[in-house]
Amino acid sequence: GPMELMEMGIVMTATGELLAPMLQEATVQWFTGQFDERKVPIFEGDICKVGVLNTFGSMTEQLAVMRWDGSNQRFMLLIHAPKAGDMYEIRSCVRIGNELRDPELIKQVNG
Repeated sequence: GPMELMEMGIVMTATGELLAPMLQEATVQWFTGQFDERKVPIFEGDICKVGVLNTFGSMTEQLAVMRWDGSNQRFMLLIHAPKAGDMYEIRSCVRIGNELRDPELIKQVNG
């Protein structure tokens, strides 16, 4: 009804025309279908603190960003790998931010 419209910022003129406020530009980031250790949903562009196990059995903690891999049609957590070709296994994951809201974190991810 009219009250609900007013709550959304929409006004009806005397002629019945509806006037709505301009919507701000938005960026849509897709839900990956994955959750972190705390059951927090992970979206494209989210930054996670991950426990990474390398091929030599060393465990390190790093920041990773969730990206869509179009060529393989899947989401992937991307880490800054010091050596190309090494295999890494993510053992833990906690979402700590998003690249759009936390630009200082994305700088840390990219090394």
